[in-house]
Amino acid sequence: MKRFFKMIFALALIFQPLHLLQASERLALVIGISNYENLQTLRNPVNDANDIAEKLKRLDFELFENKVHLDLTESTLIQTVNRFANASFRKEIAFLFFAGHGMQFNGAPHLLPADVPFADMDTVQNDSVSLENILRRLDGKADLAVTVFDACREIPEYDTAIKRSAFSGGVASSRGLSRPNFNARATLVAYSGAAGELVSDGVGRNSPYSEALLRNLDTETQTANGFDIPATFLQTAFEFQQKNNNQSPELIAKGIQ
Repeated sequence: MKRFFKMIFALALIFQPLHLLQASERLALVIGISNYENLQTLRNPVNDANDIAEKLKRLDFELFENKVHLDLTESTLIQTVNRFANASFRKEIAFLFFAGHGMQFNGAPHLLPADVPFADMDTVQNDSVSLENILRRLDGKADLAVTVFDACREIPEYDTAIKRSAFSGGVASSRGLSRPNFNARATLVAYSGAAGELVSDGVGRNSPYSEALLRNLDTETQTANGFDIPATFLQTAFEFQQKNNNQSPELIAKGIQ
């Protein structure tokens, strides 16, 4: 709890010059992967993506390519992010939301595309997408990049492979997302769980984190006050923590004056 309130104070200071952003050039890439080809289907990411997209549209965001991007394969995910980064140049806000599976390999966070194989961890790493590379790709394009990764769910299919990799000296892997190692000019990174933590996919329509974020993207409140980015994500983290056994979402700010 102390770490959470220290985070609130630090982010409030960091974000002060950007406290209220008015509607202008806002572009959002919203991705949801539920239907994994070789893993158990996830209940909520597609719902999360569709619902977040609707909220963002009401906050004057343009959806990238006028759609929600669902069940992307590795190559399609990389290509889509690259196109989004190019389209974000000189925008006010570039907002990326990803719901699906994520893992860490050798301490680095990765997102799992829809066609990630059921295989050994070396192969899984090779066929996943580096989250740090995504952040670097977005760096410096828009005035502010907001990136949200609701990707800390259980992956029971990989339990045995993770143990085998550890015993055999293969790639060090574990579930949950590690903190990204990157430099950036103006980027906020939000994780649904603290580094290395797992969170539930949820039993309702949305994951617990996306459910909290949806409440805090309330159109009337945001329209009246401007899009108060730090308040939105700090309140989301607080509500999530209160309702989910004090699990703490991760918030990371980089390069913001």
